[in-house]
Amino acid sequence: MNAFIDLEWAEQVMELVSHTAGLIPNGEAFSAEWEEKLKGGDVEILPVVLGALAKHSTVLYAGQAEDVESVMNSISRLVCLLKQEAREPLVQALCTSLASEAHPGNEAARMRIVGNIFNNLDEGSSSRYDAYVALVKVVGRCGTLATIEASFEKLDSWLAAWQSSNAQIRALFQLLHEVSVGVPGYAKLSAAFLTKMLETYDTESAAVVAADAATIKPFVMKLVSMSLSDPEQFTVADVLQLKTVQTNSGEKWFELLSLFESGNISKYREWVAKNGGVLETMDLSPEDMLVKIRLQGFCYLCAKTTTIPFATISKALEVDEDDVELWTIEAIKAGLVEARIDQAHSRVLVSRSRTNKFVESDWSDLRERLVSWQKNLGSCQLVMNQVKMQIEEANKRGQKKGR
Repeated sequence: MNAFIDLEWAEQVMELVSHTAGLIPNGEAFSAEWEEKLKGGDVEILPVVLGALAKHSTVLYAGQAEDVESVMNSISRLVCLLKQEAREPLVQALCTSLASEAHPGNEAARMRIVGNIFNNLDEGSSSRYDAYVALVKVVGRCGTLATIEASFEKLDSWLAAWQSSNAQIRALFQLLHEVSVGVPGYAKLSAAFLTKMLETYDTESAAVVAADAATIKPFVMKLVSMSLSDPEQFTVADVLQLKTVQTNSGEKWFELLSLFESGNISKYREWVAKNGGVLETMDLSPEDMLVKIRLQGFCYLCAKTTTIPFATISKALEVDEDDVELWTIEAIKAGLVEARIDQAHSRVLVSRSRTNKFVESDWSDLRERLVSWQKNLGSCQLVMNQVKMQIEEANKRGQKKGR
């Protein structure tokens, strides 16, 4: 509970000044200065004195957790009562102080304080951006990312409400990626944050992308590496479409990305023979990549037809025919296809296949399938109507005999 909550604002501020004065050099002069300025009770002085308290707030972090929370919550509550124009720089100052690594101590308490600042601000307040950034930084240091995980799905709507700039959005998602990368269980989320960061360049001019090219490139390569190494990711179409990726179309790793999306095993082998060092640079295993590309190729093969001989699969995947059943099972386990193995006829019968590419010929194939299903349904309906009529006639004959 806030220790100063029942005091008038001037009394609260003076209590905070006295507390701070006891912790800083020349504290007596600091206390005397603000005691004199606060005598008149002029509310216009409030933002100024709160700014002075925010400036000295780092001295609090080495104290007892309850004292830190009590004092900082009192300061932040008063700050949040100010009008936006006066409040914004003070929120920034407080959040910068609370998130700073230069003055360690009471990290968990600081995390709660920043959370209180965030919650005390209006939902549409742009200052919430500063509070959230500070919260992410402290949470990252504490290793307690799970405490704010529920907020991730709200970020897009929050950023819109705060009218955050493209640069702010980019900085936030970069930060979220950096605090989540390497955290067990957060690999996919970290890659998603990195994707969102790079997506902010899609609406920028070519000049802006070019100006930031050197800064962006390590992040682009990291996203490519994360996408290709994820054992559950079998499409990189969204990554390929990013403007920051397209601007690197001359890079060898861009060729690799395109090869993976194509699922062409022969071309992949040729590429590795010439560019194996690129995989090592990106911390990618050639063997693991080959497994994923084979599954990708299997998926594309299944998308073309519903009946595939073992020999066709063996040739396309460049594996022994005896191993086709194993690759079929792997594709089923990965959720890429729904199929069954017909051992008697050495073939795979496909009922569904996931595809990453949908071109004009696929629309024609889809139309033919729908027309075929429509005809089959019509035939079924006709048979059912005939059976219904036969049953009705049989019932009528039975009723006549009964009379």
